[in-house]
Amino acid sequence: MLLGPLIDRVAIRRLLVGTQTLQLLGVLTIVALYQHGLLTVWLLIGVMGTLELCNQIVYPAQSAVLPRIVDDSQLARANAWFSMSYQGVDAIFNAVSGGLIALVGGTIRVFILDAVTFVIAIVAFWGLSIQPQGDNSSENDDEQYIEALTAGVTYLRGSLIPWLLGPAVIANFAFGVVIVTLPAFGAANGGAWVYGLLGGSMGAGRFVGTIIGPRLETVPYGVVRIVGSLLGCGALVVALLRSSVWLIIIAFGLSTIPSGAVGVLGATLFQTGVANDRLGRIIAIRNATSTLLLPLGAAIGGVLATQFSPAIGLVAMAGANLITAMVFGLHPRLRRLPAVNTVDEMTLGLADKTS
Repeated sequence: MLLGPLIDRVAIRRLLVGTQTLQLLGVLTIVALYQHGLLTVWLLIGVMGTLELCNQIVYPAQSAVLPRIVDDSQLARANAWFSMSYQGVDAIFNAVSGGLIALVGGTIRVFILDAVTFVIAIVAFWGLSIQPQGDNSSENDDEQYIEALTAGVTYLRGSLIPWLLGPAVIANFAFGVVIVTLPAFGAANGGAWVYGLLGGSMGAGRFVGTIIGPRLETVPYGVVRIVGSLLGCGALVVALLRSSVWLIIIAFGLSTIPSGAVGVLGATLFQTGVANDRLGRIIAIRNATSTLLLPLGAAIGGVLATQFSPAIGLVAMAGANLITAMVFGLHPRLRRLPAVNTVDEMTLGLADKTS
C-alpha cells in the first residue's frame, strides 16, 4: 500500500525493469551464496522476502498500466488473459515443480532457471514506452510522496471502495483458514491423494472462472456478486455433506468458479471506475487491504482444525460467501452496481474527489 504513489509517479518501464533487475540480482545472490557455502535459512528468507516486496510493485503496476494500452471495451478480456496467465503458469509449475527439480538436477539449478525468466522479463518490459500519469519531478520528493499517499486515502473516503474491499478481506481470511486445513481435510476423507485433487480442483475452478468472467461484463456487477456468492456457498454446503469423495472434490472446485470470475470483473471495475492518475495507488491499497487478514486466518485455522474439525476451512469459505451475498444484497448502492464496462467515478462515489 505504501508503494502505491510510486506506481502513479514513476515511468512504468523504469519501474518494471527496475523491479525485475532487483529480483534477478536477488536470485543470483542466492546462487552465489550457495556456491560458496554461505547460504543460511535466514539469508534465504531475507532475500525471498525482498523479492516478494518487488512483486507488490509489479502486480499493481501492471494492472494500472492496462487501461492505458487497452481499449475500455477490451479491459475485461485483457484482465482475463492476465489472470489466466498468472493462474495457469502457477498451476502448471506447482504441478511439475518436483519433476522440474529432478530434471535440472537440484533445487539451486531451478534458481538459475528462475534468473533466466527475469532476464526475459527485463527484455520484454524494456520495450514499454508509457509515461507516468502523475508528476514525477524530483523536487520535494518526500513531501510529494506523503501528499500522494494521503490523497489516495482521501480519494476513497465516503466512496463504495471500502465496501467493496470488506468482503474481499473476509474472503481472504477464510482462504487463510482453507490453506492450513485442506491437507487435514483431504486426509480425513481418503488420504493425501484427495488433498492433491482438492488443490487441483480449486485451481481449475478459478481458471474456469477467469474464462467465464469476460462473458459477464454486461451483467450488473451487484447481481454477479450476489448470485455468484450464493452459488459458491451452496456448492460448499454440498461438499460439506461428504456423501462421496468425488462429489466433495467436484463441489469444492465448482465453489471457486465465482471467485475466478469476480477477480477478472473486479479488476475491470477498478480500472474503469478509478482515475488513471490514481489507479496505481488504489490498486496497491486494494491488494494490501484484501490480504490483510490472510495470515491471521491461517493461524486461527490451524487452531480451530485441531480443536474442532478440519472441515472448518470449508465452513469458513461458505460463511464468507454468505456474508458477501448479504453485504451486496443489503447495501442498496452495491446491489445496484451496473455492468463493469459502464462503471465510472460517479458510480463508485469518487467523482467529486479528483480535483
